[in-house]
Amino acid sequence: MNVKLHTPNSLKTGSGMATMKQFLLSLVATTISIVLTFGTAAFLDNRKKEEAKREMVMMVIYDIDKTVKLVELGDSIFRQSAKAQAQVAQHPESIDSLYNQLFPALKFSFNQIPQTTEKIFSSNIETFTTIGNAKFISEVSTFYTSLNTYKEMVLDSLKNELENLGGVTRSLKSFYAINFASYGTLNRAFLLDFRHCRNRCMEMMEVSEEDLQDFVSQQAVNETENDEDDRNDEVLKEFEAEDIQIMEAQKKYNPN
Repeated sequence: MNVKLHTPNSLKTGSGMATMKQFLLSLVATTISIVLTFGTAAFLDNRKKEEAKREMVMMVIYDIDKTVKLVELGDSIFRQSAKAQAQVAQHPESIDSLYNQLFPALKFSFNQIPQTTEKIFSSNIETFTTIGNAKFISEVSTFYTSLNTYKEMVLDSLKNELENLGGVTRSLKSFYAINFASYGTLNRAFLLDFRHCRNRCMEMMEVSEEDLQDFVSQQAVNETENDEDDRNDEVLKEFEAEDIQIMEAQKKYNPN
């Protein structure tokens, strides 16, 4: 017995129910398409915002980290110079052997602190909306204010003293013209503040030491092209500091 299956008239093409079914399927498909389109766009937009936020945060923390390393160098240098001055105070005859111990501190005053990141952070009106963390922004703003104070009170002050002195000669009077222990104490106070700021910012924005090192490595690759120019500036600064010493020696040994 042959049994034939027939499509109910109500579902045949052109019927009201079939038309409604097709309309609903079309509506669902259109809705899904819209959701996927706008959902994907929103996802990509949020992702870009998160990447921009992370990039800015890492850039600022990297800048703070570089400052910490510079001030750590100053800490070591000022301790070395202050120790040399203290030793000569007890044994004046040792000035000839310890005279060169002051050179690193004199050169340190010529260090330049780049302000590129500070300007980007301070002048970019999108900083607040991009980062979206008021405490972090306040912490970084305080850091840059302190950094400018450090530059004035340590680097610029030392450089001015050196320029007014006209260089350091092997005489005891000249050897003690600049109090490096005082600069060392001031430098260390700033160092502790900068270290705490660095650690607070990393904790606040959930940046690990590994994250920072990865970013530092990337920056090192990007900055390779500038190494030659940096080295040239460094050599010129060395010549500038040494020229002061040579001129003093010429005045001392060739008064005419």
